Amino acid sequence: MFLICTIFLSTLLTSGLPGTSKPQPVPPAESIVLRHCLLEYERSSILASPARGLLQECLVRAGDQVQADQPLGRLQDQEARADFEIRQAHAQSDIELRLAQAKHAQVLSKLKSADMLSRRSMISSLEMSTQRLEASAAELAVEEAKFRRRLAQLEARKALAVVMSRQIVAPHAGTIVAVHKRRGESVAFDEPLFHVIDPHLLRVTGALDVKDIWRVRPGQPVLARLEIGGVAMEVESQAFPGRVVFIDRIVDPKSQTCKLVAEVDDPQSQLRAGLRTSLEILPGGTVDRAKRSQSATTEPTPAH
Repeated sequence: MFLICTIFLSTLLTSGLPGTSKPQPVPPAESIVLRHCLLEYERSSILASPARGLLQECLVRAGDQVQADQPLGRLQDQEARADFEIRQAHAQSDIELRLAQAKHAQVLSKLKSADMLSRRSMISSLEMSTQRLEASAAELAVEEAKFRRRLAQLEARKALAVVMSRQIVAPHAGTIVAVHKRRGESVAFDEPLFHVIDPHLLRVTGALDVKDIWRVRPGQPVLARLEIGGVAMEVESQAFPGRVVFIDRIVDPKSQTCKLVAEVDDPQSQLRAGLRTSLEILPGGTVDRAKRSQSATTEPTPAH
């Protein structure tokens, strides 16, 4: 009997008390590797001509480093600049406004004198009414002069916008990789003139298997490695860090995959658009869920 009790107690200690659950070990989360992903520059801008004309200035060459909003070239704009100067002169002039204000002050002075005479019954009521109407008209003339000056200022801003539209500026910092026209050459509307890329930020596009969709979320860290066939290169051993930015919600029914996009940083500009890479998606949400699951199973359940 003593032997049976000993075996029973040993079994209870091994399996745990009733009403409690034994913590299960959480398997280590595994990374997901996508092969043959395509590299592209995240910021790649082809700047076209905003109008027909001549390229009056070409300020950069292929290979030049540029900053955001830096002028790259300018179309012929003498006529637009002349129109802007005319409209700016009108906008800056206050002669019309000062003249209207002077006339208004003169009419008010006459109205004041007429009012004094009217109290002494030295002028008729009709003449007094006429003086009041002239004062109202002079006041409206001042308001009209202010409006016309404001309108002239807006016209000057519009003319300046036309001048600025003849200038081609860099939309972001980067490198000039192509200059399609030279100074003095004619250009057509929407004809490409410059190509600017940012070599420090790249977009990696790959195909994510349907079984891994729920293991990946935007913001999850990734590592990209070049895949160059036919030759072994040192750069292939380097890993470039980045993050997942987009997971398509549409799955291709044939391949059972969806598009995944990640952004990868390349401070040394070693990567090139058009190459293929592998993309290792490091564990993220899977680890978090496993931790929550483990903490839930380790909480003791009250015994009945």
